[in-house]
Amino acid sequence: MAITSVGTLGTANTTVLSAAVVITLSAALEAGNLGVVVMAVDNVAIVDGTSATLSVTDSVGNTWTRLAERTNTDGVDSDGVTVGVFFTIAATTIPIAGTISCAPSDAQVAMTASAWEFTIG
Repeated sequence: MAITSVGTLGTANTTVLSAAVVITLSAALEAGNLGVVVMAVDNVAIVDGTSATLSVTDSVGNTWTRLAERTNTDGVDSDGVTVGVFFTIAATTIPIAGTISCAPSDAQVAMTASAWEFTIG
């Protein structure tokens, strides 16, 4: 099986208190292809290690699965970072200008996310 990068779907970031960072797609994520999102946010969890405070959704209802999520902190909300990687095998095409929303469990100030598309064959 070969996995081939199609390219970036878009990126987004914020430095103001927000419930999510939203990527507006610059290219479509075609049905049947692999979508991957990498996101980093001010931490919500206050313990180092594996966490589960992030989520990803899109404008057409594909299911996004967490591959990994890890928090680095000194024990205080927003003093470190949580990084997560999510994927979907798109059941439905997300069109150009469709959206992927990346959210922590509580609003945070600093967030960034990037989405990529791959073919599997």
